[in-house]
Amino acid sequence: MEYENVYNGFVGWFQNVSSIMPVRPLPVVCVQVGRSDLVGGQYMVSVGNHESECHSPACILGGHGKALSNFSAYNARWRMPSASSGGVENMWYSFDFGPVHFVSLNSETDWPGAGEENTGDSGDKSLPAGHFGRDGEYLAWLEADLKAASANRATRPWIFAGGHRPLPEVSGNGVKELFAEYGVDMYFAGHTHSCTCTMKNSDRCLATHTPTRAAIVDARLYPVSNGTYNPQPSPNRFHAPNGTVEIIVGGAGCDEMLDELAATTPADVGGPPKTNVVTATAKVASGVLQVFNSSAVHWQLIYSHTGEILDDFWLTK
Repeated sequence: MEYENVYNGFVGWFQNVSSIMPVRPLPVVCVQVGRSDLVGGQYMVSVGNHESECHSPACILGGHGKALSNFSAYNARWRMPSASSGGVENMWYSFDFGPVHFVSLNSETDWPGAGEENTGDSGDKSLPAGHFGRDGEYLAWLEADLKAASANRATRPWIFAGGHRPLPEVSGNGVKELFAEYGVDMYFAGHTHSCTCTMKNSDRCLATHTPTRAAIVDARLYPVSNGTYNPQPSPNRFHAPNGTVEIIVGGAGCDEMLDELAATTPADVGGPPKTNVVTATAKVASGVLQVFNSSAVHWQLIYSHTGEILDDFWLTK
């Protein structure tokens, strides 16, 4: 089966990374907690539309379409901590790591309007999908999980969420409101095959199909140097932005990327120049998020071909 061969090939190819670094691959983001030389961790996965089924002619004509439908290969290959966090299979779960509570969202099923609410991403009704929990179970779990994490800020001050699709594609299920209510600090996504970093106010969401980076710069933004705060404002240092920071890294290894530097302006994403600083890239890249302590995290977007740093900022609180 070509589907399984490709799956095996990717997992084998990536093993040299996944065996030593704590990684969430959808989007491709490496998370380090504590020292920069820290090694070890787990390969954590989040569900996406390409995991829904195999609908290629080889699968359908070979009689494997039904067996590989409804995220069956994805749920069979991985074992995420859903049991310990009240989640369901690998479709939704959460875990704690250092000063961070991580939440893996289900961006694909089990909420009204989800991309694979009833069928896989082919739309073929003979390959049904979804309904891993009772009606409303997923969103009830998500709210309860975020509420508990918010109440536990004294122990774990950061709440990071991740899911395959960007927020505009899942906002119809109330996730945006839950993020605002419980103060989710960062959200990581992929899917759009572009690289985006968005720091926005609670009402504004940037277009995600144009690779952009935007940030509020009229807040109190202070750089971190040797553990102390330098009182010089900087567009690469963001202190307590009034909304969830959304990072989209959907281009790691994707042949749909232009793989070239693209430019944009604040006007392209609907923001006045005095409020937002905007840069953009269409280069194939992966991200590294380093959590230093309870008040500072560092993000870098790294060009896959050369190691060039395409985006770099601190988030503090």
